[in-house]
Order: sequence, then structure tokens, then C-alpha cells
Amino acid sequence: MSNENNILDFKKVQEYNNKKKLLEKSEKVVEELSLVLYIFDLTINGLSNFKKYLFVMECISVLQNNKILLEIHLNKYKKAILKIKEEMENVRLEKAPEKNS
Repeated sequence: MSNENNILDFKKVQEYNNKKKLLEKSEKVVEELSLVLYIFDLTINGLSNFKKYLFVMECISVLQNNKILLEIHLNKYKKAILKIKEEMENVRLEKAPEKNS
């Protein structure tokens, strides 16, 4: 019998740990961007009562444009999180199957 099943590939372990750290950072970014978008929504709704002022309309316009950009980045991070989770699962599935005696 060989010990091939018991050998760990250090590169794969290191890659898995790096992906785990990246996943944690990405999840934190998603959490914070979601909070910023919520604040943008509150601000836009609050300022909408004063649309009669040109300056307020300009502020609302800028906020709405930046909100769209934030939503794009948020979606990018969400997709990245799904990809990282999938890659981590694939690393986990690459373990050699145990042989029955």
C-alpha cells in the first residue's frame, strides 16, 4: 500500500487559504457597499422633497449616477464571491478517494 492518499499538496492548501482570505474580504466589501447603497437611497428619498431647487436636483442626479456605479461594482463582487466559492469547492473535491481494504 502506498501513502499517496495521505499526502497533502502544499500548493493546493495555500491556494485554498488564499481564496478563503479573498472570500472574506469580498464579503466584507459587499456588506459595506450594500450599506452605502442603502444610505444613497435614503438620501435620494429625503432630498426628493426639495426637487424645486435646482441645486438639489443636481445633487439627486449625481447621487443616482453614482448609485448605478455602486450597483455595478456590487454585482461584480457578488459574482466574484460565487466564483471563489465554486473554486474552493473544486479544491475540496480534488482529494483522493480512500481505498477500502
